Amino acid sequence: MTHTDTLTAHDTYREDVIGFLKQLTMEVSDRSTGSVGHHAATDFFQSHLKAIGWATETQSFDVIDWCGGTATLISDRGAAFQVFPTS
Repeated sequence: MTHTDTLTAHDTYREDVIGFLKQLTMEVSDRSTGSVGHHAATDFFQSHLKAIGWATETQSFDVIDWCGGTATLISDRGAAFQVFPTS
């Protein structure tokens, strides 16, 4: 493999990684546990692994999840701040 071949392979690999990250972080919406987005992200990744010859397996298991709601922090001076969960 020549230096030019290495650069070309590196560039291709880099573009693949950027594409995967965009798909998994920007195009797949909410990836909360058990959500449609979670399943879409899992299916996307699994299909790419299978395409390059990896054997994959999906395991089901119970998980603890949280329920979103509202919360407010109130300072000792009475200022109120609405807070939101992040994932």
